[in-house]
This record gives sequence, C-alpha cells and structure tokens, in this order.
Amino acid sequence: MLGRLGKAHMQHIPGDSLINKTEQSKERVREGCFTKINAIVSVIGAVITALGVVLAWYEVERPLPPPPHSNISPPSTSPPPDPPIKPVMPDSSVQSPSDIMTEPPKESPPPDSQPPNRIPKDITFINGSKDKIIIYVRYGSEGSCRSKPQSIELRVDPGQTTSFDSGGSNACFCLKLPERRTCPGDWHDAKAGSTQHLQ
Repeated sequence: MLGRLGKAHMQHIPGDSLINKTEQSKERVREGCFTKINAIVSVIGAVITALGVVLAWYEVERPLPPPPHSNISPPSTSPPPDPPIKPVMPDSSVQSPSDIMTEPPKESPPPDSQPPNRIPKDITFINGSKDKIIIYVRYGSEGSCRSKPQSIELRVDPGQTTSFDSGGSNACFCLKLPERRTCPGDWHDAKAGSTQHLQ
C-alpha cells in the first residue's frame, strides 16, 4: 500500500520545475561569461587608451622634420664651438722645449759610487785690521807646532783674505818672525778648513 502511494506521488511531480532549474543554471552561466567578457573588454580599452596617450606624447615631443626643399636645418644639439685661442708670444727669457731637449740629461751616479765626505784642506785668514799682516804657518803633521815639517809665509793686506792648502792637517801660525821654529809670542792653532779673523 505504501509503495503504491510513493510511486503515485513521484509520478505527480511536475516537469516544469526541473526545466526551470536548468534554464536558471544556464542563465547564470551566461551572465558569468558576459561579466568576464565585459571585464576583458574594459582592460583592452584601458590598454588602447594608454597607448594612445603615449603616442600623442611622442608626437608632441618629437622634433618636426624640415619641409622638403628647405635650407633650414633642424637645431643642432652639439655644444657650441670653443672660442679661438689667441697666440701667445714666446718669452725670450723662457727656454723653448727644443732648447731644453737639446741639453743632455745629467746622469746621477749610483748610490754606491757617491764620493766620500772630503775633509776641508784650506785654511783662510782674514785681515780685519788697517795694517798689513805677515803670518808664519807650520803644518804637515798632527804633532806639536815646532815639529810640523812644512812652513809657509803669508802676507795679507788690510781688508783682504788669503788661503792655503794644509793637506787636511791642522796648522800653527805665528804673527811674529819665529826663530829656529820658536814663536816669540804664542803659536795659534788653526784647524783644517777653518777661517781665522785677525785684527
């Protein structure tokens, strides 16, 4: 009995409701497709609009070509030429490069071949008095003044200077005529390379 009622109930379900549900689902699908198509069309339109703006800006910024058969050239973008350089008259006091190059370069000796420090040999006497001075000098060894083997007599005028080569040894000088290598006054020492001021 219940089975028959169930079958009878199912047989009386109207078919229009199923058709309506199918149509509604198809309509929703169509609406979704139209929405996506509209979105794509909007994007494409925006891209085309942007390209149009870029092309319009390019046309405005691009320099116009000169008209045909025209002698007017487009403005140059190169920097202006430098002003002419005025010639400078050569200075006679300044050596030219050719003169400098003709001089042979001075070669400095290597460090190992530098000459040793030379011991000064000359002894100089300066006469600061108003009278002529006669100087008796003994030199040639490092012993006492009496034992020095060499001697010399120097005459120096007022305000003048004289020198002699002591050979690098110290000397002794006397301002009075010595007798048998003995100075009547006192022997004065003079180192090699020194300058003696006499009054």
